[in-house]
Amino acid sequence: MKTLKYLLPLLLLIFAACEDELPEGVLAEDTYTALFSELLVVDRISDNQLGSVNRQHLIDEIYEEHNATEEEFRISHHYYQQQPERQLQRIDEIHEFVSSERDTIQASLRKYEDDIRARERAEADSLEALDQESDN
Repeated sequence: MKTLKYLLPLLLLIFAACEDELPEGVLAEDTYTALFSELLVVDRISDNQLGSVNRQHLIDEIYEEHNATEEEFRISHHYYQQQPERQLQRIDEIHEFVSSERDTIQASLRKYEDDIRARERAEADSLEALDQESDN
């Protein structure tokens, strides 16, 4: 009976530890979520926005940055989809990340465009001032 008293908590601890282990080839949840987010961003970039940048090159860089492979992502995606409630939470987190990134990028683009317009106005004003000086 004494042995059972010590064995039961030990077995519970072992089973709890086993639940936290991921199957082989499955990425940690935070890595999977980050990868999924970044891949969605690249997927949503139009060809016009990419210009001369190769989409596959961007994807390869994302995998490299996260020290993961496309196969590991595929396996992980399949694994995490088997948990529908938690997958919906992950998708909400990804949506928030992508929206935040989009807002940051749009703000940067607006600032960049404003800077260009201000620079063009300053150049035009300088040229106009030079023209007025040369007329006098």
